[in-house]
Amino acid sequence: MGSKSLRDCFAESFLNQEKKKAVTFLRAGKIETEISYLQLHQDSNRMARTFQDLGVAKTDRVILYIQKSLTFVTAHLALQKIGAICVPLNPGFKKSEMDCLLHDADPKLILSEPDKAGLITEIDSSLTTLIVDTQRPYQDIDFFRSAPEEYARVEIEQDDSGLIIYTSGTTGKPKGAVLTQNNLVHDAKNIIHVWEISETDVLCHALPFFHVH
Repeated sequence: MGSKSLRDCFAESFLNQEKKKAVTFLRAGKIETEISYLQLHQDSNRMARTFQDLGVAKTDRVILYIQKSLTFVTAHLALQKIGAICVPLNPGFKKSEMDCLLHDADPKLILSEPDKAGLITEIDSSLTTLIVDTQRPYQDIDFFRSAPEEYARVEIEQDDSGLIIYTSGTTGKPKGAVLTQNNLVHDAKNIIHVWEISETDVLCHALPFFHVH
């Protein structure tokens, strides 16, 4: 991976493995969607363009207030591609918790489930919210699919922020821990090394996406 940004690491890996299955998503114990590395690369390009068309630019913060889903994966990849900062939040947060975090994060855009949109409006009606129903199969979610694959590329440096994870707030208000591109690349390299992950392995992901892991 060297000193590349997370975007460049993903792009290189995805194109090298383009025909291979990237994600198998299960719902209620049954396979709902399977997607290749090439499809994931193309979809995240389209979503990157969609975000840019909505005014999201480098260093802007975008909150993902949605359930664990392939849409979440694609959105995170897309944000990394345009140098925006992904802010994943627990979709189970209540109004009092979200009130604090929304004002602290100062997001350019929020991806929200339909049943959470009213809560966000109650807190701050000026916030721009994109409603995404992740209970639908990924292949039926189409808000980004008509967008071109081409998006405006920006320079992304090692010290640029890529992710903000909020602490649990057990000793006070939650604090946003900022992870740079360098942090994220080295975290990935360390996990690959420590777990001895190879391209033939299949991993089961059982954690929430808003978890620091």
